[in-house]
Amino acid sequence: MVIVTITANFVAAFFIEIIIMGVYQTSAKAYEGTKYYRHCLWTCFLGLIFEGFSYLLDGRPEYTALLYLLNYFTYIFIDLVTVTYTFYIHSLVMERDGKPSRKFLLFQAGLCIMDIFFLTAGTLSGGLFVIKDGYYIYGSWDFFIEVIPEFCIFCLFIFLISKRKVLGFRNMLILCAYLIMPGLSAVLRLFIPDLEFGYVGFALALAFIYVKLLSTMIAESNVRAQLYNSLSTKDILTGLKNRRGYEEILGQIGEKENMGMVFCDANSLKAVNDNEGHEAGDQLLQKLSDILKESFSDAEICRIGGDEFVIVFRNLDQEGFDERMAIFAEKLKSNDRIASFGYAFGEGGGMKEIVQIAERMMYDDKSRYYKETGKDRRG
Repeated sequence: MVIVTITANFVAAFFIEIIIMGVYQTSAKAYEGTKYYRHCLWTCFLGLIFEGFSYLLDGRPEYTALLYLLNYFTYIFIDLVTVTYTFYIHSLVMERDGKPSRKFLLFQAGLCIMDIFFLTAGTLSGGLFVIKDGYYIYGSWDFFIEVIPEFCIFCLFIFLISKRKVLGFRNMLILCAYLIMPGLSAVLRLFIPDLEFGYVGFALALAFIYVKLLSTMIAESNVRAQLYNSLSTKDILTGLKNRRGYEEILGQIGEKENMGMVFCDANSLKAVNDNEGHEAGDQLLQKLSDILKESFSDAEICRIGGDEFVIVFRNLDQEGFDERMAIFAEKLKSNDRIASFGYAFGEGGGMKEIVQIAERMMYDDKSRYYKETGKDRRG
C-alpha cells in the first residue's frame, strides 16, 4: 500500500507541475486573475513532494532528522493549502460581488495559524509523532491532526453555499470539488488505513478547477477574437462595415449567385468640411448612412472610403432590384440630393464588370449633380 501511496503522490505532483506550467503561459490578464489559484497549486505540489518523500524514506534511520522535517511540513502544508484556497475563493467572490469578507479570511487564517502552532508543539514534544529507528510512529495527539483543517474545509463549504448566487451554481459545485475530494480520501482511509491520499485528493480537485479555468479562458478568448474581428470590419463613425468587411462580403458570393451592386458617394462633403467643420461633415455622413440603412435594411451596407458607400444585394431578382433603385433615387432627391449613386446587376462571376458599371454610373450622376447645381466639383 505504501508503494501505491508514494506512486500516487509523485504522479499527482507531476500533473500539478504540468498545470502550473500551463497557468504560467496564459495571457497577462488571465495570469493576474489566477494568482491565488497558482498559490494553491504550489502549496499542493510541495505537500505532495513532502508527503511522498516522507513515505519513501520511512524506515531509514540515517534520515531521521530529515523525516522529522518532511512529516512536520507535510502537516503544515495542509493548513497552507487551506488558507491559499480560502484566499482564492474570496478573490472570486470579490471579483463578482465586490463585497469584502475579510472577517471570514481572518477567521480561517487565524484557525490555520493556531493549528500550525499546535503542530509545531506536537512535533517538538513528540505528542504528534516520533521517528523511531527510522519509522514514523503516531503520537497521542494524532487524533487532533486533521480537526482544524477539516473544520476550515467545512466552513469553506458553508461559505461557498452562501455565495452560490454570486458565483453561480455550476461554479459553486466545481469549487466544492476541492472540499469534497479530500473528504472522500478521508472516508477511504477509514476502510483502508494504510492509504494516505489527502494531497492526491487536493490535486484532483485542483485539476477539476483547472479544466473550468481553461474552458473559461478559451471562451473569453473566443469572445475577444469575435469582438476584434467585428471591430476590424466595422466603420467607427457610421457603424457600417468598412472596406475589409466589403471585401469579405465579395469573397462569399458564388459565381452563379445573383447580385446587385450600388455605389453611393456623398455630395459636397469637402465643401461642408471646409466651410462648416469636420463635425458637420461627420453629421452629413451619418445622415447618409441612416438613409442607406432605412432604404436597404436587407442588404450589406459598407463605407469603403471617406465619402464612398457600397451596398451589396444577394439573391435578388433584377426586376425587384430595379424597382428599389427607382425608389432610392427619389429618396435622395427628397433629401436635397445628399449623394450621387450608380448601380448594376448580374452574377457573381461577372463581379468585376458589375463593380465597374456601378462605379461609372455613380461618377456620371455626380457630374450631373455639379453641373445642375453649379457647385464646386472639388466639394
